[in-house]
Order: sequence, then C-alpha cells, then structure tokens
Amino acid sequence: MLTTTTDNDDGRRTTDASSGQCKKFLDKSYSLISINQSDMGVTTNSVVIEGSKGGLLGENGTEINCSYTIPEILFVSFLAFNRSSEIFEIIATYRPDRTPQLNTQGQYLNGRVTLTPITQSSKKAVMTFNQLMCIDDTSYKCEVSYLTDGGNKIPESNNITISVQVPPSKPDDVLLVHTPAVSSVITTNMMDYSSSSPSTAVTLKENKTVSASSTDKQNTTTAMKTTGHDTTTSTPYPDDDVSPNVSYTATTYSIQQTTAEQVIAEGDNITVVCTGDVGRPPAEHIFQKYLSDHTLSMTYTPTETSISEIPENCSFYRTSNITFQVTAADNNAVIRCVVISSMTDLDMYVETKPIEVHYEVSEPTITKYPNEPYYVVGENTSILLTCNSDGNPKPNYQWYKDNMLINTNENLTITDMNITNSGIYICNVTNTFNGDTHRNAKDVHINIMNKDIRQIIEVLGNPLVYVTTVKTDEKFTSSALSFSAFITSGNP
Repeated sequence: MLTTTTDNDDGRRTTDASSGQCKKFLDKSYSLISINQSDMGVTTNSVVIEGSKGGLLGENGTEINCSYTIPEILFVSFLAFNRSSEIFEIIATYRPDRTPQLNTQGQYLNGRVTLTPITQSSKKAVMTFNQLMCIDDTSYKCEVSYLTDGGNKIPESNNITISVQVPPSKPDDVLLVHTPAVSSVITTNMMDYSSSSPSTAVTLKENKTVSASSTDKQNTTTAMKTTGHDTTTSTPYPDDDVSPNVSYTATTYSIQQTTAEQVIAEGDNITVVCTGDVGRPPAEHIFQKYLSDHTLSMTYTPTETSISEIPENCSFYRTSNITFQVTAADNNAVIRCVVISSMTDLDMYVETKPIEVHYEVSEPTITKYPNEPYYVVGENTSILLTCNSDGNPKPNYQWYKDNMLINTNENLTITDMNITNSGIYICNVTNTFNGDTHRNAKDVHINIMNKDIRQIIEVLGNPLVYVTTVKTDEKFTSSALSFSAFITSGNP
C-alpha cells in the first residue's frame, strides 16, 4: 500500500492510499521509494533522492538529485526539514522548460545554490550548494507531481541528510587542578595554559562550569566560590549520533588567590581539564604525558567528557578531564591535550608547562676515591667522599663525625691522613616543602692506619671490624672502632 498526495480543485492537498505495492531501495548514498502499479496495468514509476551526504562548512559542490521515471510531469519540488517547526517545507520548485524557482521557505538559499533547469524529457532535477552553511545541515526529500486518469498524484521520496562538517580547532585551554593528598581545600593550585588570549567558560560532565582567565597561576592557593544558574540547549538532530538535547544546572566557580603557598608533592592528585572547539562531527580528546626527556610515558582516555553545541558555526565545544596521582618520575613532565579527528592530518594539541613535583630526599649513596678497604699514613695523601641523593627541592648535605658537623657540601675530602681521622662518617640529607622537612642519611667507615698495622694485616689477613651505629631524630653517633687480630696454630 502506498500513500500518495492529491491536489484537489479547491487547492487543498489530500492523501490517497492506492492499492499498489511499495518497494524501498536503500544504499549508502540515497533512499528510494517505488510505486508499483503493474497489477493495475500502469507503468512502474519511481522517485529517488540521492546526492552528497555531507561537506565542509563554506565549501561548494554538495548536491542533491531527484530522479524519477514518470513520463510526463507537472513539477518537481525539493523539501527541507525545518528544525524549528519540525516539518518538511518546499524550498525549490522545478517546472519543465521553465526557470526553477526558490519558494518562500527557500529564500535562505538565495545566492548560495544553483538550480539546474529541467525539460519534459528530463529524468532528474539537481540542486547544487555553492556555499554550505549551518542551516543546510538537515534532512531533504523530493516529490514529483503528475496527472493520471484518477487525478493529480504527488509521490514523495524518502529523506536523506546533508551533514555539514566543521574541522576542529586547536584546544583553547588545558587547565591543571591540584589537590593535595591530605587537605581540607578541594582545589589548592590551578595552572591555566591557553592557546588563545580571551577568557573561556567551559562545561564539565558533572554540570559545573570553570571560569578561568588565560594566565599562569602557578604555586598559588585558591579558594572557590560557587553561584548557580540554569542553562538549557535544545535542537533536534534526527540522524545525528550526538544529540545536544540537554537541560542542566551549571555551577560557576570564581577563583580567589590567598597568601598561602602549596606546591605539588608526590602523592597529590592532578586533574587536567581540556576545552576547545572540536568541530562537527565532534572530535575526541586524548591526554598524553611526556617525561622530562621528551619520551611519551602514557596516553590517557578522558575519565569524563561532555560537549555542547556552538550554534553560530554548527560546531561543538568539548570539555574533557583526567585525574591521576603524581610521582617523583612526573617531575618536569608535560601533559598534552590532543584533538583526534579524521579531518586534520597534523596533531592538534596544547600542552602544559613542565609540572614541578616536589618529593622527599632519597636514601643517599656514598662513594670513596680511592675505593680501598683501608688507607695507610704516608702512602695515601687524601680520601674523597661523595654523597648523592635525589629530591625536589635539591637536597641539603651535612657531613658528621663523632657527632660533629664537619661539612655542608656533597663532597668531603680528608687530607689529614692521620689515624685519628678513622671512624664513621655520616652524610645527612634534607629538603623542605609545604612546611615539612624530610631527612635521610647514610654512613661509611673509613680506616686509616700506620704502616706497621698494614704489615700485620698483610700477614694475618683483614681484621674483624665491629661498628655500632645509633640513629637519632637529628643526627648519628658511632662507637669507638676496635680491631682484633688472631694468630692461630693447629686446630682453631
């Protein structure tokens, strides 16, 4: 059964259900509706709409065709879906051997489309878009009017959709939100890295809007005030995968600087928020972490993402974020927000400045030069001790012997080769951040002896060395050093 439309004598259009069989042909490029009246002894007639599925905003060459097999027609019309009224409206009419005309509802196309004239022998009407605009992103169908013994018939095709594509832009901002591992303040450090100068408001998935100017706010504590407002966007997209029909309550945060300073420390959480125009269809964001040596460490898929429509250029604005816990290895790393789209060949991204991560001093290592088990007065002239530790801020070094501070550098050189300088040398390392001082230490035994002791050792072998080390909260002490040499004969 096929429903057709008939124009009555009084100008009214009514529908008529013929007894013919309707057959649909569908493929990737067009939709087809067929009127089969062979059982009534009537030649098979069909109306097909086909054409480009999409094109770039502002470009030309997109066209739609209305093909038909009806021998003698009165007119062909193209109809476009009006998103406001949610109905199809006639936008252009073609009559054989006459100049095609834009209808009243199609005047928005004036100067932007080419209507190719038809003749009575034509089998196709063509509309070519010379400049695609946002309003052209909609569904289309066509209809053909012809006369039969039963009156005027106007069969319609099924609809196709033109998708206006918009290439994505480089992200506007990538924002770092720092949350200490132990803190009563939700957000204590915000750093905003922008690819454009104006301030930007962005919508988060949890329906909160962060307003931040494009300036570097590193190493500042921020307090946040909230004000609520309602925002609603609604536009029907019958054939789109993404529908911006959403109604949400947004919360706007204003940022105030305070005098306290809170740096990023190992174990803290970092939330990276990326915002920008991602075109149409909306492109995706991914995050990449590059370490200080510029190697790609990790690629992250956003844990949360949301989009909102930009009506003026039929594009979409995306907000994506990822939260991760920083480690010492993340010191001086950069986080890159990358736009992934088939419409751009080059990587489009914005990245943060190197992130400074503060971490405690590590247990130091001590090296000796020369590296000997013992040193002999009169033969060795000096001993160089080097203490190495990692930390940010860089460690402070203190060398202790016999509970006495003797040096505050990484390197300690013993030039007085005297047996009184034998003993335990302790390297103490510290650094301070966020109001806390962190400590670690390592000790080394230095054995300086006279030549005669060395000769005994060469005969008897190395002595047994007993060392007792006591660690306190502030420094290290060591007991006296004692040697025991044993001469054995027979069974031990």
